Amino acid sequence: MLRGIDQMETGILLTKMSVVLAKLNFGRPEEKRVAREECERLSKVLAQHVDPHAFKLAALNLGFTEEEMRVLEPAAV
Repeated sequence: MLRGIDQMETGILLTKMSVVLAKLNFGRPEEKRVAREECERLSKVLAQHVDPHAFKLAALNLGFTEEEMRVLEPAAV
């Protein structure tokens, strides 16, 4: 369930999150540092607009790593 933004905006944010998570997993140390900060920022934005239960279930279904889940935890609560 979405609150305050439409499906297109949510899709763009989630796509951006996917790219950021890829950098978090596969980037150089500097890219990982920047990705961690961006991931936390995006998580906060998504937490305001996406049902937290749906977000957590989607993250689990996508097989996010434990590190990714720790970063995403504020959005899933």
